[in-house]
Amino acid sequence: MANKSERVDQFLTRSLPQYSRGFLQNLIESGQIQRNSVPVKKKSEIVRERDYILVLVPEPEELPLLPEDLGIQVLYEDSDIMVVVKPSGMLTHPLHPGGTKTLVNAVMYLVSELGGINGVLRPGIVHRLDRETSGVVVIAKNDLAQRSLQSDFANRRVEKYYYAFVHGKVPSQKGRIDLPLGRDPKRRNLRRVDESENGRMATSLYQVCKSWNRFHLIRVQILTGRTHQIRVHLRSLGVPILGDSDYNGRLLPRYTERVMLHSYSLKIQHPRTGVTMRFVSPWPEDMKRLMQAFNSGEI
Repeated sequence: MANKSERVDQFLTRSLPQYSRGFLQNLIESGQIQRNSVPVKKKSEIVRERDYILVLVPEPEELPLLPEDLGIQVLYEDSDIMVVVKPSGMLTHPLHPGGTKTLVNAVMYLVSELGGINGVLRPGIVHRLDRETSGVVVIAKNDLAQRSLQSDFANRRVEKYYYAFVHGKVPSQKGRIDLPLGRDPKRRNLRRVDESENGRMATSLYQVCKSWNRFHLIRVQILTGRTHQIRVHLRSLGVPILGDSDYNGRLLPRYTERVMLHSYSLKIQHPRTGVTMRFVSPWPEDMKRLMQAFNSGEI
C-alpha cells in the first residue's frame, strides 16, 4: 500500500530495492504492476496514499547454459555472492550462446541457489579477468548483489591486488602509474597508452617484492579497471609481464605457457550486510614452479 503520492516507478524502486530499475520497468511494460487491480500503463503514473499496488514477479527464466564440473575452487558462498578462483586459460563468460568451458558454466554447476539477475536465472558477472589471468573473482547471485557490487567496482570501493612476474629494469622499487588507455588501432583486441581525448585514465600502484637480476616479482594494485590495464602499464614501465607476447613479454618456454599474472586479493563490502570481506587466492602451480626456478638459480 502506498503511503504518499509519487510516481509509480519511484514507489517501486523505493519499495523493492532488490530489483533493478530496468527489471521493474519491464514489469510495468508487460502489465505485471497493478494499481487498485488495474494494470499500470506508464512509469509516470501517480500512486496516491492508500492505493494498493500489486507486483507480479515471474519466475526467473533459465539461461541456456550448460552447467559443467570444471574443478574450480570456491573460496566463499552465501545467499548473495560466490567467490571463486578462476584458473588460467578459462574465459570468464561464453562468447556466444551455448558456449562451454567458461567460468559461468562452472559456476552454474556449483552454485546452490540463484535469485535471478534482471529476471534471468544466471550468475552476475561484475568484473572479469583475461583468459590467461588466474585468480579471485566474485559472482553476484541476485539483483541486489549485482547492483551493489557493480556500483562498488565503478566507484572504486573495491581493493584489487595482483602479482606479476616481469623482466627488465624497474625504474624504482615502488611507484604510481597514471596513463590513459585506448584501443590499439592496428590490433583492435589489444590496448595501448592513448593520451588523446579518446584515452581513458587508468591508475596502477606497484611494488617490487623480489628480484633475480632483471627478473622481478611485482605486486600491483589497480585503482581503475581498464581492459589489459596491468599488462599495458607494466610494459610502459619497461618491464612487460613474462609470457605476454602481445605486449612484448619475454617467453621462457620451460616455465611460462601463459601470461604470468595472478589476481591475488580482493576486498569488498558485502552487498547486503556492508561487512568488509577480503578474499585471497592461493598461488597457481605454474607460478609456484617459476618462483622455485628463480630461487634455485635454474633461471
